[in-house]
Amino acid sequence: MATTSDDHPATANPHFTILNKLVQPDATAESVTIALKELDDLVFTLMADPESEEYWHHASTLWSTLFEQILPHAPPILQSKLVEFVIQLRKKTLFDPKTGEPMRNIGEILWTELPCLGIALFFTFQDMSELII
Repeated sequence: MATTSDDHPATANPHFTILNKLVQPDATAESVTIALKELDDLVFTLMADPESEEYWHHASTLWSTLFEQILPHAPPILQSKLVEFVIQLRKKTLFDPKTGEPMRNIGEILWTELPCLGIALFFTFQDMSELII
């Protein structure tokens, strides 16, 4: 069964709150659209303090939350909206409202280049291999 906001310690993580809504039985295509907007809002809120650790780690936090806190607890039948979220995320580019330039994280464009996805997958599989061996 999908994780609820009341029974998981990650509820203080805004990425968890956004993604967890997508693995609920009542999630719809509109849920994906809302989640994308909430993620945009989160990024722009974090921009208020570009020196903060949360700002610089928000992309990696998104993926680690997905792989470590959402997927292990969501049955496959409830994961289709997560897949749609990533597909739609890949089609988005966020622009810095001050410069008009595409926003970047570790040099990769948000979100069309899916920053930090590769490294998050690497660490996820590395952690999994330690459990198997």
